[in-house]
Parts: sequence; C-alpha cells; structure tokens
Amino acid sequence: MQHLKLHALLHDLRRQVPAEQIHTDLIQRHGFARDAGFYRLVPQVVIKARRVEEIAHIFQVATQRKRKVVLRAGGTSLSGQAIGDDLLVEVKQGWRELQVLEHGQQIRLQPGVVTAKANQHLEPLGYRLGPDPGSIRSALIGGVVANNASGIGSGNYLNSYQTLAAMELILPNGLILNTARPQDDERLHSEAPEIYTGLLKFRQQILRNPALSNKIRSKYKLKNTTGYALNSFLDYERPLEILAHLMVGSEGTLGFIASVTLDTVPLLEQRATCLLLLPDLNQAAKLVPRIKKLGSYALELMDDAALRAVQHIAGLPDTIYSLIPNGSAALLIEFQANNETDLAALVTQATQAIQKQLPTLQPDFLRDAMQRDRLWKVRRELGPLHAATRPPGTTVLSEDVCFKVKDLARAIKDLKILFRQHNYADAVIFGHAGDGNLHFKLSVNFGDPRQITAYAEFMEALTDLVVHKYDGSLKAEHGTGRNMAPFVEREWGPEAYGIMCELKQLLDPAGILNPGVVITHDPQIHLKHIKAIPLVDPLVDQCIECGLCEPWCPSADLTLTPRQRISVLREIEIMREEGGDPRDQQRLLKDFQYFGVATCATDGLCGLSCPVAIDTGMLMKQQRGELRGAHSTELAQWLQHHFATTMTGFRLLIRMATPLLLLLKSRHVTQVAQGLARVTRGRIPAPNFLLKAARYPLPQTPEQVADVIYYPSCLSRGFADPLNPGLSVPQAFKEILDQAGIRMGYPQQLDALCCGLTFSSKGFPDAALQAAIQTTEMLWISSQTGKLPIVMDTSPCTNHMRHYDQILSGVHLARWRDLQILDVVEYLHATVLDKLSLWQVEKQVVLHPTCSTRRMGIEQQMRSIASRCAQEVIIPMDTGCCGFAGDRGMLVPELTIAATAAEAREVRLLPAEGHYSTSRTCEIGMSLATDKSYQSLIYLVHKALIRQSV
Repeated sequence: MQHLKLHALLHDLRRQVPAEQIHTDLIQRHGFARDAGFYRLVPQVVIKARRVEEIAHIFQVATQRKRKVVLRAGGTSLSGQAIGDDLLVEVKQGWRELQVLEHGQQIRLQPGVVTAKANQHLEPLGYRLGPDPGSIRSALIGGVVANNASGIGSGNYLNSYQTLAAMELILPNGLILNTARPQDDERLHSEAPEIYTGLLKFRQQILRNPALSNKIRSKYKLKNTTGYALNSFLDYERPLEILAHLMVGSEGTLGFIASVTLDTVPLLEQRATCLLLLPDLNQAAKLVPRIKKLGSYALELMDDAALRAVQHIAGLPDTIYSLIPNGSAALLIEFQANNETDLAALVTQATQAIQKQLPTLQPDFLRDAMQRDRLWKVRRELGPLHAATRPPGTTVLSEDVCFKVKDLARAIKDLKILFRQHNYADAVIFGHAGDGNLHFKLSVNFGDPRQITAYAEFMEALTDLVVHKYDGSLKAEHGTGRNMAPFVEREWGPEAYGIMCELKQLLDPAGILNPGVVITHDPQIHLKHIKAIPLVDPLVDQCIECGLCEPWCPSADLTLTPRQRISVLREIEIMREEGGDPRDQQRLLKDFQYFGVATCATDGLCGLSCPVAIDTGMLMKQQRGELRGAHSTELAQWLQHHFATTMTGFRLLIRMATPLLLLLKSRHVTQVAQGLARVTRGRIPAPNFLLKAARYPLPQTPEQVADVIYYPSCLSRGFADPLNPGLSVPQAFKEILDQAGIRMGYPQQLDALCCGLTFSSKGFPDAALQAAIQTTEMLWISSQTGKLPIVMDTSPCTNHMRHYDQILSGVHLARWRDLQILDVVEYLHATVLDKLSLWQVEKQVVLHPTCSTRRMGIEQQMRSIASRCAQEVIIPMDTGCCGFAGDRGMLVPELTIAATAAEAREVRLLPAEGHYSTSRTCEIGMSLATDKSYQSLIYLVHKALIRQSV
C-alpha cells in the first residue's frame, strides 16, 4: 500500500517537475537527513525544484495527497528548520539570479544566492547587505530571509525584515504574488479573499488591544525571532505588505519566498578593530553600554572558554597566547566612518571610555585590513571551532537568547550558574553584546536517556530565566525552529500565541508546511529526532555539519557536498549500529562509490573553508585506495619507479588508444574515449616530444652555478600548447629568465621525477611517498643542499610538495625542510618582474586561479602579474574549482560540467583576448567548459616580453 501511494505521488509530481529532479534513492534521502542543527529526519522524497511553477505544483500535490513539505536552501540553520521526513524541496540550483538595482542601493536575489556573493557584487558600488550572519560565506538568501537573520553588523534595524523592499512569494494554495506589482493586492483580495480579510482582522484585533500592541512593540525593541513577526500588523496596512513581512522569519511554515528585493546599506571605508582582553565577564558586560553609546559598528563578546577555543589561531594579539584566566573575557570592537578624521575621533572616545573603567588597559585599534580580517575570522568561526572540541560522539547544542543591554552583566552571571547547575562544563558564551544577544554552545550525549532528561530540565530553566526574570527573547536571530517551538507561547502569552496559531491555520489550512517548526502542539518535540554523531574516521569526526564547506564544492550541484559525504557515512554507521536492513547498507555503500568517492575533486577547498580544516577529499582519497587491489598498488609502485618510461607510454597511449576505446560500449570507457578524442583533435594540447632535460644545463657541481632551479611539472614536460606549438612552457619560462638576467638550471634526473600528486589523488599513498622521497633527494642535490630556490610551474604540484611534511620522516624530512619551494606566481611576482620591461599587450584578460593558488594565498600576486601585461584583469566572481582534478575531467566529465557552469557563463560574456591559469589540467577543463583557450600565465608574460623586445 505504501509503495502504491508513493507511486501515485511521484506520478502527480512529474506532471510539472521533471523526473530527473525527483529523487527517492537512499543516498539522496540520507544525504538530506541532516542540517547544521542537532536534529535528524530522513525524507521520503527529495525534490530539487527550479521554477516557481514547480513549487506551486508541489504545494498543490502535497495538499491533495496530505503530504508534508520542508523547504531547504543552504541547510545552515541551527534549530531543525531545514529537515523533514516526507517531501524535502531543495531550492538551490536554478535559484541563483542576482540583480543589482539603483546603482547598488537595492539588490534583487533568489533564494539560492550565497549571502557573501551578493556582497561581492555590492561592495564595488559602496554598499552591502544589512543581514550579516556569521555563516555569511555559506548561508543562502532564502534561509537568511526565512529566519530573519541579522548578525554581527546588523543590530536590530538592518535585518531582513527591516531592509525588505519587495518579495515574490508562493502560498500553500499555489497562489504566486509579488509585492512589487500593485495589481497583486487586488489578486490576493479576489483569489484568496479569506486570507485578505483574515489579515485585516488580525490587524484590527491587535490595534484594538493597547496592551497587546504595546507588548509587540516592546518585544521588538530587542532582537527577536521567536514565533511569527506580529509587528507586521503594526508596521503595515496593506494585506500584501503585511503578508510579505510575516513571511520573513516564518521558517518555511507559511509559504515559499521565491525572491526578495532588499535595501542595502552604505559601506563605510574607514574601519578600526580592537580585540580587548578583560579580567572578567562582569567588567566586559559593564563596558558594553559605554561603547555602544559611541555608535560602534560591532561589539562582540567572547568568554574564557571561547577564547581558549580560538587560542591556536595565528595572527591574534600576543596576550591571547598566554594563560587565559578562568572568568576572563574579550570584547571585539569595531568602529566605521566615512573619513579618517571621524574614525580617529571615535577611537579616541572609545579609548577614553575603556580607560575610565579600566585605567591599565591599552586598547590597540587596528586599521590594517589583513590584521582586522584575522580578528573577524576568529569571531565568525568561533562556533564551529569550539564545537569541534566536543567529546567524541556528542551533539552540539547551539542557542541564542537576547536581554536588555542594561541587564547583560547579571544575565551572563545567571547563565553561567545555569550551566553549572546542569553540569554543562564545556559551555561557551559569545555573541553580539551590543544588542544584548548572547549565543551559547554546549555538548550533550543524547544517546544517554539521562542526558535527554537533564537537557529537558535545562530548557525549562532557561525559559524561566530569559522570559520571566529578564523579559528577554528566547530566540534572537537563529529562528524558532523545533527546539524553541514548545516555548513560544510562554514567551508571548496566550493571546499573541493564539493569533500565531490562527495565522498558521489561515495560510496553511492543510498543515503541509514544515510541521513542528515555530508552532507545535507537541511539548516534547524538541527532545525527538535528535541526530546521532557516530564516529566514522578521525579525518572527519570533528565535523559538526555546519555546511561552511558547501559553496566551494565542485560536486555540490552534481552529487554530494563534503558535509553530505560525511553525513552519508554517518548514516551508514547508524544502520550498522541499529541493525538496519543489510540491503540498504549495501545499496548506500555502492552508490557512495560514485556519489561520494568518484565525483570528489579532492581539491582541498572544503578544508580551506572549514574552521577546523577538515579536508573531506583526504578521506575520499583514502577510500579510493581501499578500493584498489594489491595488483593495482603494485602497478602504481612500478609506474613510480619507472616514471620516465611511464611518461613515454602515457604520450603514446593518448595518440593510439582513442580509436580502440571509441569502439567500446561501456559508459565509463566511452567517457574516457571522448576525453582522449578531444586531445587528438587539438582541443586539449597534444603530447610534446621535444622537451628533453638533457638539452638544458644542469647545476651538477657548485662551480656550475645557477640562480634558480626550475622544476617543470610532468604536464609541462608532457604537453605542448596548441596555441604555441613551437614553444613549450619550459622554453617560454627560460626565455623570460634569460631576459631578466637570471641563470636557470633543471633538477638532475628530471624525466624520472614526479611530485607524487597523481599517485596521492588516486589513493596510492606508498607510491606517492616514494615519489616524494625521490623528488626531495634530487631537488636537495640539485639546489646545492637547499641554497637555490626551486620554482614549480604548476600550482597543484607546488602546493602538494609544500605538504611533504605530512608524509616524509627522518633524513628526507630534514632535507625537504632545507628546500625553498616557490610557485611560479610567487617567483615571477617577487623576483622576476622588476627586472623586465613589459608591455600591456592585451586589453582584457581572464584569470582562473586554481584551487591550489587559493590555498597558497597567491591569487592577488597572480592578478598583479597579469596587470603588468594587460590593461584589464578579470577574475570572475563565480570562480571556483574547475573539477578537472587531474584526470577526473576525463573519467567523470559531468563533474567538470557541473563545477564550471557558473564561471563559464560569466566568462563567455566577456570580450577577453586571453585566458590564463597555472595548471595545465585546469586550463584544459576551463577550455572545454568555456570554448575559450586557456594557457599558462607564463605565456602571457612571455608575450608581453616578446612584444617589448621587437
């Protein structure tokens, strides 16, 4: 019967939603069973909707079939708003349109736009978004608005509610409305008269009750996202405007927000930031009102436990690396102004206010952008950093409450007492002290029934403290979710809560949207469906599933994100522990080989964006290795030991294997064949048989002096560029150095050397280690025991070699530490360019910084080099990993297609004359994606040099 119902449901859905966007397979369902919060629900169907008509249809089908719908954007919410056990609708792909309006004073956004991406478009025009959540690099606009997120620089007046200018929305009855269209007021009246009149009735009810009106106004003087935005009935008269503002913070329980137009905030260029260490929390809390009166942009509090969680991060003030006393605290203070004079005046006033209370303190306000960014990185990533220190297997609870600023010192003291009473020794407090908004995190072992009981008692005590003692907000900016849903009535009282319940019934009479969230009749719902965090591998066990990694993942739109890879592995472990159906386990494991392992680019960007540097790609490499048999491992080791022969064979294979492969029918083989066919057609550069290491002088003795050792990668040795058939990358680089008067040598036994990245990425650690040992030895000898710098022309290889310390030991590690390994970008920028006269030979060029370029932090150096050779240099805003990843682009071509889609769209619209990068495989991937010819950055410098010398 259940199967027949599902079949009928899918049949109905497919009338409007393409079948390929509807998923019932286990791996998709379990991949969406978790979000950044601490609940777990496995959906029956995952739908990746892409159009408003599809959403409206899903709502109508759900109503007819009595199904439940949960909408999910980025899944970074913390209270269980983005998970469900029936229909889960992801609104990410197909929802990324962004339009800057009024010269930056407004911006129109669809729900799939990353919040930080919107700011990237606004900042050159001098504006930013009002909402500024800590998860800004990963949170999507849909979730930001649906939760009425605010954040560090938002206060209570720059959140989504306050900056909303227009909204397109879809109601559960399928009605699509847009507040920017005047006629839609009448459409609401004519097509949904019960909603139109119902909203006016609620407004009149509130206006006729002065006590209730005053309560609502009072509640929203604080940051408050508990329940629905009843202030909409006081702030607006038109039913459609009331409805739009009710949707803000409704957490997907009243309808779907298809797009928003937000008013933006002027960006003040002059900034000064200070991390002020204080002897105790009480002193910090007392200082907050004084600093707030001066008009601080941000005023962030961190307690001693929070400071210990971030103590290891480089770039902090020296005092934070010493012993942090129990009970101490810090304030992160920032002032912003239009000009230096105004900023200096604010800093002076702040210094005086601080020293009036604490005469011995010497606040240091930093102006340097890099130093300031380090301080803000600490604050923005504090939550995940602290959560990663939790005991293994425990779950992190994250909540945010709000008090009046005048009550802050006493409230913090009471919170600390509450933590002690309930044995939460690892609890940490931080947050937006200038708004009275405190976040806290603590670890709970929900696998122990006694701890669930203790947690229930804690929540009761917390509600009494916040609501009854201080008249505060149980939720300030994270949304009510299912964790605070049972306590909404206690904060608001029966009359206000009654209106909220009637409002939910009015807009969603069938109750299809996000059940148990915001409004619930189950007082125990916050204690149910709590997710387990089983241990799966030390490489990823610290993960709290926050989702900060997801926007950077090249496979995010194809298969799984890094967070979902970890989640699925945890789901498999739960099945094992609970004795689930072995067939389900096997199906998940089998599907994971493609969804998780094969389609992972292992580019490391997830580790770069993760606060605790979890590189999920490392685990995927490890799993690739586990899939290899003994024969494959032996073959890899043979290939490494005979690398020169391997390269010769590889060149011949490309020329000879393609016709045979094209005759085979296997999908996998056909994809490889198609990739190789591109090589022979010239779309990918043909093998280069000309380069021989023996042609060039080698620094074999101290008397045969060179200034630098140039180590061309295997790809530079193996491929020529189709645009430069007579000029290899090594030849071009040598001519550049000759012109600069720099003497160059090659490593000894160059043809036999490989950095080992190829073996490492395929899961052959032993072969990778042997390659690293051999390369280290030859480079140590060739560089005169490390005296000469070594320059690599391929950024992934440079980055890989810089991490040899993770695999080498003993004498090899000591010799590796002697080496000066530089990327060609670094060497050109720091040593070569000043010795050259270069012309700007192209009007506009496009750069593709590789993942390794980003990991090494040399993107701006790359831009600087290109700026010497071209009038305009563009790095597309949607630049990301190309997904070619060595051979992934040939073996799994759909990965590159998915990974490059946004960047390729942007590049195709540009009238650029040249396209450059620093990795041959990335250049291949981007060339295939854009139909533009990407080359090594070395060719651009060489071209500018040649033009100059003619």
